[in-house]
Amino acid sequence: RRVHGQKIWSIFGFKLPFSWSTTGLPNLVIGLVVDGRALNTIFQGKLEHKFLQLTKYSHSVLCCRCTPLQKSMVVKLVRNQLKVLTLAVGDGANDVGMLQAADIGIGISGQEGMQAVMASDFSVSQFKHLKKLLLVHGHWCYSRLGKMVLYFFYKNVTYVNLLFWYQFFCAFSGASMIDYWQMIFFNLFFTSVPPLISGVLDKDISAETLLNIPALYKSGQNSEIYKPLTFFLGILDAFYQSLICFFIPYLVYQDSDTDVFTFGTVVNTGALLTILFHQALEIHMWTLFHGITIIGSILLYFIFSSIYNATCVLCNHPTNPYWIMEMEFSEPNFYFTIIIMPVVALLPRYLILALQGTFNISCILKAQQLEKLPKEQQDWEIQKWKLIKEGPAIRSNGPSQLSGNICHHAALGLPETNVPQGLEPLQKEMLEERTLNEEAEDNAKKCIQEKTGQLTAVEPFTGQIPQNIESSAQRSHQRSVSAVTL
Repeated sequence: RRVHGQKIWSIFGFKLPFSWSTTGLPNLVIGLVVDGRALNTIFQGKLEHKFLQLTKYSHSVLCCRCTPLQKSMVVKLVRNQLKVLTLAVGDGANDVGMLQAADIGIGISGQEGMQAVMASDFSVSQFKHLKKLLLVHGHWCYSRLGKMVLYFFYKNVTYVNLLFWYQFFCAFSGASMIDYWQMIFFNLFFTSVPPLISGVLDKDISAETLLNIPALYKSGQNSEIYKPLTFFLGILDAFYQSLICFFIPYLVYQDSDTDVFTFGTVVNTGALLTILFHQALEIHMWTLFHGITIIGSILLYFIFSSIYNATCVLCNHPTNPYWIMEMEFSEPNFYFTIIIMPVVALLPRYLILALQGTFNISCILKAQQLEKLPKEQQDWEIQKWKLIKEGPAIRSNGPSQLSGNICHHAALGLPETNVPQGLEPLQKEMLEERTLNEEAEDNAKKCIQEKTGQLTAVEPFTGQIPQNIESSAQRSHQRSVSAVTL
């Protein structure tokens, strides 16, 4: 099966006197090396578009011996033409232009000074910390910010809709059944701290798991948390919860002589509990600060309401919210209503969270399930996950089969195999891995037989091309594999 050799080099208007084939061999990984003189030719000759076309066929591109201006021009070219987010890493003053041109700049503090650190968005002390910065903190940052933004939209839509439903019963006069100070403090104090704490401390997956399974980083690249679907589902859930928080108290108090502020206090209290418990459902890793902020917000609301209603005699004349909360504390209907409201409002979301592993398992959810296993079994499952990812690449016959969906295969799982006692799961050769190695050796053996016409002893396959194949191919003018450097 041919790799797109002729198609690649025809971009620049010439054809190399050789091409290559991957018949019987694993898929080749193409790398492109460009130096400063080649970049001058590309930029001065208006070959940027053709250069980008060539890079799309390469697994990696290396630009060496470049000037600071060339570094920044390459970053701007990729960012503007391919419409992607770019990240630049530098440790010296000659990298400042590149760091400023990229969407995200990471500076490394070293012997070349602090110029790169001062011009970057993030800084690390050594290059080895870049892995944890991207795979761990990058994933956590995206997950926290995405969920926090969705939660702020949800809680504001929920609370505003309470006033919207009331307009149908007050002839759209713009009146409110909730006291104005209660509405002001609702977003300012009562529901503001828990999402901020969750946005700073929450961890959906541990750092160890994120480092062991780098494929989880794709959840941020694919925008699996903050996307139009999750946004509209959150808004739809907010409309539903606002309906529940308004009409359950309405049905409970519709035949009574309750005044408007008493009804509004029940609605406001039930909505507050619903919104805070909604935040509790979204927390993955509970800490002491999460519990303190949620419980503290509830206590702060009741303490403020009690003091405010007890002292506010002429706050909103002629209908003053005087002694309303104190009277509600003695009403059984009040406790029944504020308990049933969060249960009914959050029941659909709770069912979706409980059943999402049954109907649509994702990489993130599978990783969360792995963390609940014992340490030895967890390492064993991670090793099987990695094996499933590498398996299709070895068996595939062409580059189109290289990108298998790891999430799909990981959801299927592998047959259970017993772990021998006394052996660590990550230190033994598994049956599936041995089978894949044998398949690779058989493929190499068949290739040698086809090329030389004779049986040759095959050593364990290392990914390198046997010397006798290259010499035989050159003599017979057949296709061979050659290294290309631009």
